[in-house]
Amino acid sequence: MKGGLLSDKSGFSLIEVMIAICILAFGILAVASLQVSAIRGNSSANRVTAATTLAEQRMEALKSTGFLSLANTSWTSAETIGRFSRQWQITTTGNLKQIDVRVMWTDPLGISRQVNISSYLAR
Repeated sequence: MKGGLLSDKSGFSLIEVMIAICILAFGILAVASLQVSAIRGNSSANRVTAATTLAEQRMEALKSTGFLSLANTSWTSAETIGRFSRQWQITTTGNLKQIDVRVMWTDPLGISRQVNISSYLAR
């Protein structure tokens, strides 16, 4: 039975297998680095969301006090909430009060970040 299935000697050589393993390893490393970038991006987004929530909470509290109860202020001293610090300022122009709220923090790389929101309150 010459030339039958049992005598077929085709297959992969050791070099072909090693090249395939190297290509697979590079692909896995690329995916792993993308995963690390995604984790950092999610962590950064969580901090921005927390800072925005803190700014909105202060804004709503200030707006709910009423127009006449709000006095003009320069930036208040920083109020610390966990890793965040929060400040606000109120300025009056005619029958409008502008309320500015700023939340600041330092990211894990040591870079200072901040979120600013502004709103107007009419008499």
